[in-house]
Amino acid sequence: MAKVLLGPLVGQISGSIGGATYSHNRFGYYIRQKVKPVVINSYWTQIQRSIFKMVTSAWKDLTPAEALSWNVYAQNNPVTDCLGMSNTLTGHQAHQMLNINIMRTDGTLITAPPSVSAPTPFTSITINPSLANSGPILGFAPTPLTADQYIQIDGAITDSPNIKNVNAFFKRICYKWPSMPTAVQLKSNLEERFGTLVIGQRVTLRCSIIDGTTGLQSVPLIATELLTA
Repeated sequence: MAKVLLGPLVGQISGSIGGATYSHNRFGYYIRQKVKPVVINSYWTQIQRSIFKMVTSAWKDLTPAEALSWNVYAQNNPVTDCLGMSNTLTGHQAHQMLNINIMRTDGTLITAPPSVSAPTPFTSITINPSLANSGPILGFAPTPLTADQYIQIDGAITDSPNIKNVNAFFKRICYKWPSMPTAVQLKSNLEERFGTLVIGQRVTLRCSIIDGTTGLQSVPLIATELLTA
């Protein structure tokens, strides 16, 4: 799915043309591939559904005052989308977003929105692209992470080195915990999601820091390299 900015020639568009479906929500217009619904029961989707169900139930259990506090928080803390545009979430969406992050790091659900800032982003991330020694290997700075901070790592593998925009190919490959070593071996995590890695493929990693107590997430950094022997 991709977001689009409409211009003066096309003010509104909705429906399907060929294999593309055009629609919109409160955050703007988007295009998605027209496909028949498919039920996927992989390990990753089962985990995500379980977390989503838990967090949805937690929202229903909030008091009116607690729900109001999330609405106020959402109004005061807009988020930036993939096009760099600022969007204001609903209180429900803000509650879902932060608590889903917390559950992914095995934290405890929160009923009140956080009053602190998001974690400071990494100053740098690097990839050693060698497949030897369970590589590719991710390096990051500063290190180590502080208590209750976790690295969220998304990966993309492409067969052509000429493909530059890989946003549509990213998959969540793992989370890593506090006090972890500076170098992270990712071969097994990537092959679980993309199959056997081969020399010449391009690996792209997108890494951010999640605070396991608030669910707040840093701005991500992205690095890319061609896999070598």
